[in-house]
Amino acid sequence: MGFSIIIVKSSKKFEPYIRDCIRRFTQIAIGPEIEEESTNYIKIRDLVNPKEMPFDKTIRRMYILAQNMHEDSMRALKNKDKHLAEEVIKSDNDVDRLHYLIMRQVSIVLSDIILCQKMGVTLESAVQFQQISRFLERIADHAVKISENVLNLIEQNINENLINNIELVSKFSLDLLNRSIDAWLQKSINLANTNILLLKDLVESTENISRNLSNNVGTSVSIGYIIESIRRTGEYSGDISEIIINTLI
Repeated sequence: MGFSIIIVKSSKKFEPYIRDCIRRFTQIAIGPEIEEESTNYIKIRDLVNPKEMPFDKTIRRMYILAQNMHEDSMRALKNKDKHLAEEVIKSDNDVDRLHYLIMRQVSIVLSDIILCQKMGVTLESAVQFQQISRFLERIADHAVKISENVLNLIEQNINENLINNIELVSKFSLDLLNRSIDAWLQKSINLANTNILLLKDLVESTENISRNLSNNVGTSVSIGYIIESIRRTGEYSGDISEIIINTLI
């Protein structure tokens, strides 16, 4: 919400799980650090200056992380790489940290027009950054879901043609994400429109794969989830394009 100080206190000594929860919060968020601590009192102060973290740079960083996570999850599927799939799952915290930072910055600038001017953003663009950040965070979540299902398939024999088809729709989905970011950077309505029109082709391609899955329940369920996450990644990319069109108009 944009506050610089958070105080957690209790009438009795904190249970260990409470301290653990607070410490995990300070590790996953950018800026908050424990300043004071006792058996029943913890004071957290945010040390980040919002002006020093430009919105556009944070969005670009989130985009690169989400893109790499998706690519690595597909590489883990093709190569049956358990370690790589686990690394993708761990990377989710990095995207979450940036998303929380943007959420906090937006809350601050919406209540401080002077800071908004100093950061060189309008109230409308701040909300746009928040929306794009949310969709990128969800795209990263789907990369995690792909990797979680890859772990279920490590010991399974999967048809090579099926893997190739999944790779093709995955590349298509990432192309939509890349175009949506290009449309944002170039402020291009035409590029954003093209991206939305292409989304229909992605949905049809993923549905075709889903219809042709084998009767092996163990692999079909996991592969079905992977295909669903690929489709959702493309749809979130389309959502980003819609935001761009609405903003530019």
